[in-house]
Amino acid sequence: MYKIIISISLLCGFYNLSELCAQSYDMDYLKIHVYGAYEDDTSKLFGANVFWLGTTEGASSDEKGIAALPFHKHLPHDLVITYVGLQNDTVAILNQDKKHYYVFLPDDDLLKTIEVTRKKQSSYISTIDPIRSDIIGENELKKAACCDLSESFETNASVDVSYSDAVTGAKEIQLLGLDGVYVEMLEQNVPSLRGLAIPFGLSYVPGPWLQSISIAKGAGSILSGHESITGTINYQFKRPFETERFILDLFGNHQGRYELNAITGYELNDRVGGVLALNGGGLHSRHDYNNDGFLDQPLYDRFNIMNRWMFQGNKMRGQLSVNYLLDDRSGGQIDFNSEDKGTTNAYGLGMKTNRLEAYGKTAYFFEKKPYQNIALLYSINYHDQRGFFGLREYIGDQLSFNTTLLFQTIIKTSDHGVVVGGNTHVDHYNEQFSTISLTDKFWDLGAFLEYTYSYLTKLKIVGGLRLDYHNEHDLQFSPRVHIKWSPVDKSTIRLSAGRGFRNARVLGENVSLMASSREFVIEETIGVEAAWNTGISFVQKFNVGEKQGHMALDFYHTNFQKQVIIDGNGMNNLLSIYNLKGKSYANSFLAEVSYDLFKGFNLKLAYKMDDVKTTFKSGLETKPYTFLHKGLLVAHYQSKNEKWQIDVNFDMHGKHRLPSSFEGDITDSFSPFYIQLGAQVSKFFDNGIEIYVGGENITNYRQPNPIIGADDPFGDRFDTSQVWGPIVGGIFYGGFRYYLKKKSEL
Repeated sequence: MYKIIISISLLCGFYNLSELCAQSYDMDYLKIHVYGAYEDDTSKLFGANVFWLGTTEGASSDEKGIAALPFHKHLPHDLVITYVGLQNDTVAILNQDKKHYYVFLPDDDLLKTIEVTRKKQSSYISTIDPIRSDIIGENELKKAACCDLSESFETNASVDVSYSDAVTGAKEIQLLGLDGVYVEMLEQNVPSLRGLAIPFGLSYVPGPWLQSISIAKGAGSILSGHESITGTINYQFKRPFETERFILDLFGNHQGRYELNAITGYELNDRVGGVLALNGGGLHSRHDYNNDGFLDQPLYDRFNIMNRWMFQGNKMRGQLSVNYLLDDRSGGQIDFNSEDKGTTNAYGLGMKTNRLEAYGKTAYFFEKKPYQNIALLYSINYHDQRGFFGLREYIGDQLSFNTTLLFQTIIKTSDHGVVVGGNTHVDHYNEQFSTISLTDKFWDLGAFLEYTYSYLTKLKIVGGLRLDYHNEHDLQFSPRVHIKWSPVDKSTIRLSAGRGFRNARVLGENVSLMASSREFVIEETIGVEAAWNTGISFVQKFNVGEKQGHMALDFYHTNFQKQVIIDGNGMNNLLSIYNLKGKSYANSFLAEVSYDLFKGFNLKLAYKMDDVKTTFKSGLETKPYTFLHKGLLVAHYQSKNEKWQIDVNFDMHGKHRLPSSFEGDITDSFSPFYIQLGAQVSKFFDNGIEIYVGGENITNYRQPNPIIGADDPFGDRFDTSQVWGPIVGGIFYGGFRYYLKKKSEL
């Protein structure tokens, strides 16, 4: 018997991490489970350093990501966790009641956001974030001709992008079956692209500047604001201290479009760094492939410059970014020139935009309480645009200012997190179109509280309450809740519910409708738009050997309490604008499967169905220009030596309802089913050079006669908004990229 006892003692001495001695071991030791905040919860970090602050007492995590060390003799005390290439973290250990802590080390950013990419996964569905989020990484953006943000969703099934009309070149997105105005656009977690910037804003963000994009579905976090109804899209620019010393990106297509981007990352010292980015682009070739006498795409010139700075200290971190944009576009009949402006010689349109925006973040971390921090976020932007549509002119100005103050802490343990704060938002609009003149000054004061409960890696509950006082809409209450539950390994179930509200700009957000002959008729005082969104999501990730895959199922329901209706159905040359009087809702279902068929080859298949109905004057009807069904097939192949890459996209577009443009037109007509094919071949060289060639809409499918009344553009039955398919045929393109690494990376 004594031999058995001695043997067990020896085993405990030499293998004190074994299950044999787990019970006695846990009584005296603290266990830290260290994870990398990548695309799943199984990215356990081997070799992470864990030590008590101010001492040399510590341990390293094993192959299971677990570091075990004795409790500090004087509690409470701070425990520091570090890992090369990831952001350090500090956990306050208050007492010995809790013996297991789970720590996620994300990439470095001011507010520790989860938009982190890993080389092996260029896009993924996050299983860490309690909000259902698709993450599009930098390498995913290279799989298609991503010249701007509107072209960044080619391989994503959640977001649809289409032209708003047949002549202006404005693009709009749809998420959960609803227009992009109900999506809150964030730049580095700060509200952006609002109001007058919505119609053309997607083209204002150069694709090569982007580091990642996060698409959060459903009611978003109350921390970012009250305007999120169907979701948020947060785009992150390249980060100081991480960006290459120099990047050159050139793009061109056979129709005469060109884009040039130059980006440089610099470091003044080990604490201050920045990114300077330049963008220039244009299209000067006139094309009319459908022979309707109108340009298929507007001509344009664009210049964009951004400088971003970052400061990172021991107690304080900060960011500041300034961006200026000049966009000048013109379109209309192919024979139109500047001398025809203001006459009926030829129909033309033009829009010139100057936009200046700046945002900043400052965060202070408490040295003795590292789980506490205070952050201030602020932004200001000025948007000025001048345009004309035939004989009518449009003038729009917007000045917006936003500040948000956040305080983050914990309640006893890191399982209970709290964020409290407040914000102010000010908008000043001045718009004129035809006989309509709108000058509005909006401001609101908001206060919010968000509580997070975490139980190991299995359960996370985030509940938030937000109260805003608006100078036009009085008190608005916006509660939101998100629940993430992982019942078994690699399975994630999410539930969400929340309310959002926004101001509608009936002119600036509908610039594309100004190109038609319609007269805007605002029938009543326009109120607030408000809706509830509820959703459920299931994600199952799996591995078959070294092959990875996932399956995702989503269902979201949006129910409007108040909404602004833009109604041109059978209204002759009128566009009626009024408040909702009845039901308005959207149901959206998405199924997606992705799997590595063999090493280097991934296949993704997705199906989406949207049921969107709104009460118009004619009754409850299916919302026009919303695809009832849509499919996506994405194939990606990369050679074993990672020198060659082939990407192919099949977009399958189901029918959607078309309204009757004018009285007497056919009602309840539907667009036909069609398929678009896109493909790209990329070559990567060891010296930092990348080249690629590809094609969009290779099937050359075009909507016939997208302009109604093209032969009489100054008449009463001229409509450019009946766009349901591609206007431009097949496009072939090529590009060149060059990356010069920093000396420290060579």
